Amino acid sequence: MKPNLTPRQQDILKMIRAFIAKNGFPPTIFEICAHFKFKPSSCFDHLKSLERKGYLERSSKARSIKLKEEEIHSIRQNGISVPIVGKVKAGIPILATENIEGFVSLDPFWTKDQDIFLLRVSGNSMQGAGILDGDLALIRIQKMAEEGEIVVALIDNEATLKRFYRKKGKVWLKSENPLHKSVWVKDGSFQLIGKLIGIFRKI
Repeated sequence: MKPNLTPRQQDILKMIRAFIAKNGFPPTIFEICAHFKFKPSSCFDHLKSLERKGYLERSSKARSIKLKEEEIHSIRQNGISVPIVGKVKAGIPILATENIEGFVSLDPFWTKDQDIFLLRVSGNSMQGAGILDGDLALIRIQKMAEEGEIVVALIDNEATLKRFYRKKGKVWLKSENPLHKSVWVKDGSFQLIGKLIGIFRKI
């Protein structure tokens, strides 16, 4: 069990959570000081206490505050902010802090009662399905998929976004670009991470 927080530490943690949920990145020391009318030395003391008590970690960079995994989960539970996962790696929980590069605030329509995350798309292997390099793919975490659904699968420690088919004991992960190869894999030789339920793109 984590040590209890003082009322002021609770206020600071609440402000950091809300700032990340709204903006997708953490506040600077200056922004925290301005919000609470702190002197920098006082702000540093409070952040050191929050770090020591296991609620966050930080470095000397401007926006280096990182909430611990349970705090990230707390933000997600509010149906406001969804983590952007830069990469999915074998042996590391999908929503582990080291995988998360930021947050995006979404309407509760997308977030309610779903275990979800955003995966940044790399490459154009799915452009025939309207999915482009740099898009944010909204993924529902699940272990099963229906024929023809677009899924995230983990193969040889690399995550890939492909259309899912199963045939004669094998799985066909089909690309939607003739310039990219589709992949045949045996059941048990890959990990199905989740199913695509939406795409977000900054124009």
